[in-house]
Amino acid sequence: MVSGIGASDDALSRVVRYHRPARPGEPPFSSLSFTLEDGAWAWLVGPTGQRSDPTLDSILDLSPPPEGRLEVFGQDARQSGRSMRRRLRRRIGLVRLQPDPFIHLPVLAATALPAWAAAGVWSNAERQSREILSWLGLDSRRNALVHALDLDGRWRVALARALVNAPQLVLAEEPGRDLAPALRKTFLGKLQEANAAGMAVLATVDEASLPDGFIGSAIRVPPQPEIAT
Repeated sequence: MVSGIGASDDALSRVVRYHRPARPGEPPFSSLSFTLEDGAWAWLVGPTGQRSDPTLDSILDLSPPPEGRLEVFGQDARQSGRSMRRRLRRRIGLVRLQPDPFIHLPVLAATALPAWAAAGVWSNAERQSREILSWLGLDSRRNALVHALDLDGRWRVALARALVNAPQLVLAEEPGRDLAPALRKTFLGKLQEANAAGMAVLATVDEASLPDGFIGSAIRVPPQPEIAT
């Protein structure tokens, strides 16, 4: 379920509560407010061609928008200390194709690193990675370098890295962008399986790329002002 901005029992089911007010001089409808419930899926739909909305990074960094509000897993980001932020981030997975600092690593190592960082045991991290790579059809490519994969393969590695720690929330930046329609449908199907298993998903997309028959709710993102150069 996705709703507008409205702790209590309700806070236990809230994954994200976000409010970005209108900037000075902007109309009030240029604000952005939403609540993402546990296990829900929502698309942040921006204007066609706009790929600069800061919402996902704000949530990932637990950094509220200026004059705005952000709660993640019921915690007010402004009141969360360093250790709390680390714990909250471990419950979030990020699906992002670029930039990819692990592109020159083998697929298995690139996927295992988030699991190793979370638990500190490499053998367990490798086991978790093999399981998820097999599920994503990448088991035979686990020793290939990430940059040697085709676009579909690199998207699957990005998804594997996001899901390897079984996060409660998955942030997905334009998932499957630039894939052929059939490949994108298959890729999004894997993300839907993760959502069906209980992971909340918040994905960005521009209006022209919103999938036909998409699942979840659509939240319209107001245009971002152009930055003068």
